[in-house]
Amino acid sequence: MNEQQRNWDVYPGKRKTFNWLTVAVIVVALIIGSFMLMFSSFQKYLVYRQDGVYLDLPFLETEVEEITDVESVMRDPVQAELSLDGYDFSNVKTNAGENISTLKAMYVTYDQINDESLQNYVSRAKLNNASALVLQVKPESGQLVYPSKASLATGYGLGGTYELAAKVISLKEQDMYLVADVTCMLDSMIVTRYMGTALGTATGVLATESGYWMDPYNTQYRQYLVEVCKELINMGFDEIMLSYVAHPVTEGVIYSQTMTTTPTAEAAVSSFAIYMEKELGDMAPLSLRCSYDALINGVGSNGQDMTVLGKVFDRIFCSADKNTYDACLAKAMEYMDTTDPDRFVPYGYSSPTDSSWMLLTWVDTGED
Repeated sequence: MNEQQRNWDVYPGKRKTFNWLTVAVIVVALIIGSFMLMFSSFQKYLVYRQDGVYLDLPFLETEVEEITDVESVMRDPVQAELSLDGYDFSNVKTNAGENISTLKAMYVTYDQINDESLQNYVSRAKLNNASALVLQVKPESGQLVYPSKASLATGYGLGGTYELAAKVISLKEQDMYLVADVTCMLDSMIVTRYMGTALGTATGVLATESGYWMDPYNTQYRQYLVEVCKELINMGFDEIMLSYVAHPVTEGVIYSQTMTTTPTAEAAVSSFAIYMEKELGDMAPLSLRCSYDALINGVGSNGQDMTVLGKVFDRIFCSADKNTYDACLAKAMEYMDTTDPDRFVPYGYSSPTDSSWMLLTWVDTGED
């Protein structure tokens, strides 16, 4: 027997090698098991929406704190003694309304924002001794008129196609003062694509005849509105008018954010208004389109407390005609603590005053 045969007698059989296939199978099994465990743990956080399935993790949300120190977020100095449902507004300071000039404007609805119609509005404005246009760039539907780069707009397809920035340059060259109308608490489009920003009820998303209602405390939606307004200011808009700074008249409202106490409608609207002023007030005049109910009664059924909002916004827009103008002006000036009538902008189908106004149509009414 040779040496090789003797060695085989000592260690017969195959030589063992490291089996990589077995290791790979084990790793894959571990990954699948971990995924199944995570899926079962997070399943209750899955949100099914029109455009897919998303994780809505509550521990990633930022808790919203009610603004109680209004003095730290407002502009300079006019004193006002205010209080609202336990929130102290006695130290409100504001210089809202400074350097405001007369506004004589034509209102342009969302569907009329195109090159041909806008040029017609410019011509009509000049015939009515007006030098401003108010453009509804974000209507109640939530569909922006222009291709916005704001985070939620790009993420959920909320932008439009009209090249508004180029048109703004053209309108400014024609000496038009431009106001952007931005709807705030109504936004049907975003609700269908990201329900986490909306107000709710025990049965689902809160909707009324006016549309789907957004949560005024929702941090993502607040920031989205600020981004949109900043884009418009950077385009060249001279002023921002906020519409539907309001709260639905509904019982059992559920907010998307975690708060220590349930706010009143007035507290929610006022907190939102103060936040927007803090973020935008130093960039451009910030104005409010309010309800007639709120203006006349001081506090509207929609949560607008005019004693607070009059100190926050540079102008107040409200529906008024020749019969109601004097009463509305007196109320507005009382809330804003001003003697400047140009801070109140009545709107309708004819101009009731030679001070500020906004016409809702460019059709000749024979009363201009």
